[in-house]
Amino acid sequence: MENYSLQGFQEWCRVNETDFYRNIIIMTYIILLCIAVLVPVRLVRIFAIPLADFTFYLSFVYATTRLLKILNVDAFFGSIVLMIQKMIAILVKFLFVFLVFWFTYAVCHISLAGHYKETPNITDITLPWLLFSNGAFEIFGEADDEDKTGNVSDCTQANFNWDDITETSVQCWFKTTMVPIVLFTYMLVSSIMLVNLVTALLTKKYEDVSRYSHIYWKYKLYDRLVENVGLDLSRMQWFAFGVNRYSDCICWFSTEALISLV
Repeated sequence: MENYSLQGFQEWCRVNETDFYRNIIIMTYIILLCIAVLVPVRLVRIFAIPLADFTFYLSFVYATTRLLKILNVDAFFGSIVLMIQKMIAILVKFLFVFLVFWFTYAVCHISLAGHYKETPNITDITLPWLLFSNGAFEIFGEADDEDKTGNVSDCTQANFNWDDITETSVQCWFKTTMVPIVLFTYMLVSSIMLVNLVTALLTKKYEDVSRYSHIYWKYKLYDRLVENVGLDLSRMQWFAFGVNRYSDCICWFSTEALISLV
């Protein structure tokens, strides 16, 4: 009996994988909420409350995106959902390239602009936030006016004067000059080159998916039927289903060949 129940649970997890993970998130939220309310240790409660809020928001996002699977029953919206899934995979892979340039610019900008001097403890939580805030919105072409003019902390006068050369004046002149140059280079690479490159990749993926979207949609529709209705095809039905999909492919290639000849 226990073995049968375990097999049934494993089968449900395989068919309803998305719901299984969402239930885990909900259980995690309930556990963290109980810890935040019942545990008397103040330090544990301090971290349990924001973690519980985070899991609640994550569960809400998971539930709303789960609604996109309902759109697979329609040919038009089902194709759009499929394209979104393919594009998200490209964005996740391309995110590593963005992070390389992002991290490089953030470290250089923090060092040049002197932001680390404004915070008493750079090893605190301010360091990750500084790395994120420096270079995040510059990807989309947004830059602070202070960075454009080269304003640097503890550098009230950055004019280079040969008659009065000091170590401080040379360093301030170098930093105030390099801040806009580094900003311009980063925005040129990230906002123009990388954004246009990922746009071209997404456009190519959109064109590739749109060619076979009607075939993909039929497979997705069958998956929804199996998940919600429990439809099970026999071998002859599977054979007929495969022949139908094969004929769709032949028709598509024939149409493309005729169009290329014309």
